[in-house]
Amino acid sequence: MNTLGVTRDIQDHVTRFCQGHRRFPDSREALVRRHQQDVWQYLRLLGRAPADADDLTQETFLLAFRKGVRSIDARATGAHLRRIARFLHLNQHRADTRRRASAERAWCDAIDDAWSAGRGEFTSDDYLAVLRRCRSRLRGRQHTVIELFYRNGFSRAEIATRMGMTENGVKTLLQRTRERLRRCIEGDQSDEND
Repeated sequence: MNTLGVTRDIQDHVTRFCQGHRRFPDSREALVRRHQQDVWQYLRLLGRAPADADDLTQETFLLAFRKGVRSIDARATGAHLRRIARFLHLNQHRADTRRRASAERAWCDAIDDAWSAGRGEFTSDDYLAVLRRCRSRLRGRQHTVIELFYRNGFSRAEIATRMGMTENGVKTLLQRTRERLRRCIEGDQSDEND
């Protein structure tokens, strides 16, 4: 990785794409060499982590090649590539926001269900104490996935990468962990009633 964090892999992947799909002129490889670091730096300025900037830089060039970008003027081409990178950045940001909002709604639904099961006999302090007690019983991957998703705000894709799982595996683990927490909360509340 060079000092800007742009990997050689991106250039290699784009080159393989060019050679594998169509025989693009050598100017395509020159276009990547000329604009790769600028696109990567632009994505970093937008707030992307280095690994995300690498991925989006690669996607930017692949999309540009599919759309038939031509390097006529370096400034105009750079501006066009930045627009593509910005589009990809915003789309990914929107998707992450929607996933988080959906997960938060599911979490709120689970809390509402557990709260309703207590029939309003508990104060919010009682409920939070039960929730903390149940959360402290989580171990291993269940504890990790809850911390990463709710405390750190990571997307399922980010968690999957960190935990060495698939995104669907993370989704299933989150569902099972929420269900375990719900059962624990309902059990604790009924135990405190007795």
